[in-house]
Amino acid sequence: MLDEARETRLPFKPERTTTRIRNRKNPQGVQKRLLGNRYVPLRTKIAGLAGAAALTFFGGEKIADQVLSDTNTAENPGATVKIDQLPSQDKRIIDLRAQTNSYIFKDLTEKEKEEANREVREMDQVIFRNPSFKDMVRVVSDNESYINQVADKYTIPRAVAYGIVLIENGGAADLISPAGAVGPAQLMKDAAIEMGLRVDDDVDERLDPAKAFDAMVSYIAKYRDLFGGNLGIAVWNYHAGPGNVGEAIRLYFLDAEGIDIGELNFKVYSDLIKKRSLDVHRLLNNPRVRQQLLPRLEDETELYPAKAASGAYLYPLYKEVR
Repeated sequence: MLDEARETRLPFKPERTTTRIRNRKNPQGVQKRLLGNRYVPLRTKIAGLAGAAALTFFGGEKIADQVLSDTNTAENPGATVKIDQLPSQDKRIIDLRAQTNSYIFKDLTEKEKEEANREVREMDQVIFRNPSFKDMVRVVSDNESYINQVADKYTIPRAVAYGIVLIENGGAADLISPAGAVGPAQLMKDAAIEMGLRVDDDVDERLDPAKAFDAMVSYIAKYRDLFGGNLGIAVWNYHAGPGNVGEAIRLYFLDAEGIDIGELNFKVYSDLIKKRSLDVHRLLNNPRVRQQLLPRLEDETELYPAKAASGAYLYPLYKEVR
């Protein structure tokens, strides 16, 4: 029997809905730069990539017409990226796309794969056309050694860490979001404290790149393990927070199987995620989740996993184009 009281509960307060890229519904999102004890609006710079004018057909696999990476893996992106006229079906580009997507989306039907791939390709254009794209890439590249260390330490694919930092940093390492996320990893205060950082009136360790990236990746690894080893759900959790993710999972099983699995219990939820091979794309496209949870949240949180996959794909292609 449905718990009617729970069906009419007050909406969850968004815990983290601060994607640092301009999206389709909210192109006027404002970031601020930390200057001393004051926050002032950051004026975004138009980021002109070398040869960007040639990218008139940018989108999906079309990117391969202009961009070549000297590698075929996301984990070892190589040192040379150049604008070039290449066949649109260059195998290295296609393999890179498949690999980066596979980290976040797993156990999908062919139809679901097509849907997820289409969504990621749409996010390519959203991210690439951000006026701060060049600076966003620079922040990742400048901090790549830190990111690599913590990704390896917590067994998170480097490509996923790159993708998240790319879409979060906003083109600088000292920004604060409207929701209060700070630094190159855009950590919320509660998440930072949860992962052992000091955040108070005197010190904010979210602005220390080494500590910020360690906290970011360890947070993702922690919730990957708590959510059944599912990295895609953990990536979305970095944006939405465990309360919203737990509610989405509860609504999913209520809709898909007619069972109420109760309030968030990581052991129960983890077992179900593993047994049902629940994928984050399937979770976020469930009708009940879309109707009853997502409208309460902000900043198109349902697109966050696709944005992370897109960032993981774009970064190795553009890291040397500055």
